[in-house]
Formats: sequence, C-alpha cells, structure tokens
Amino acid sequence: MKHIKLTQGQITTVDDDDYEWLNSWKWQARWDKHTQSYYAIRNGGTYSSGRCTVYMAREVMKTPKGLKCDHKDHNTLNNQKHNLRNVTNSQNSVNSRIRKNNVLGEKNITKHGNRYVIQ
Repeated sequence: MKHIKLTQGQITTVDDDDYEWLNSWKWQARWDKHTQSYYAIRNGGTYSSGRCTVYMAREVMKTPKGLKCDHKDHNTLNNQKHNLRNVTNSQNSVNSRIRKNNVLGEKNITKHGNRYVIQ
C-alpha cells in the first residue's frame, strides 16, 4: 500500500502495483457535499463539450460506462483494488449510508405524506 498526495492536504491510498502508473498524473481532492467526503480526481482529455473529470477509483477499476465504482468501506480516498467494485446504480444504493435527514434511522424507508413506504 502506498500514498499519493492530493490537493487540500488530502492523501489517497493505492496498491503498490498501481502507484507508479497513477503517480504519473497530478491528482486533486474534490469535496462532494452529497457524500460528505473527498474523491481523488484529475482533469482528463476533452469531450466535444470541454474537459472531463477522471476519478481515480474508476481509473483503477477500469469501470465501463453505465457502471459505478463503489468504495466498500465508504472511505473514498481508499483506492486499493480490494476496496473497490464495479456495480450498477441499484447495487451501489445497497451499500449507501443512512442519510442525515433520516429520522427513523433505517435504510429504504421513506415518508410519503402521513405514511411510510418500504422500498
């Protein structure tokens, strides 16, 4: 396990065999207010609409379009292969944390009017 320094004083963890390859780019830390965590990103090539953002986790897992890259332990700066998996959107939702505004403390239960719905 090795570490790569990011901007904003953050550090990401990567596998030894990915270190040299990943360290050939300048990586940044991006705060995501939805997940309340940092992600390791870099600027990528350009699309017709402009620059694109490349996420380190997706780069490590070679995540194909249409799938997401999930951090099993919820530590979004742990980009070791054993902590990452390519998943569908619904599979990713299963590993999500309980939202801050969740008054019941249970996942997959939402309030609709005066009743609760289990999903």
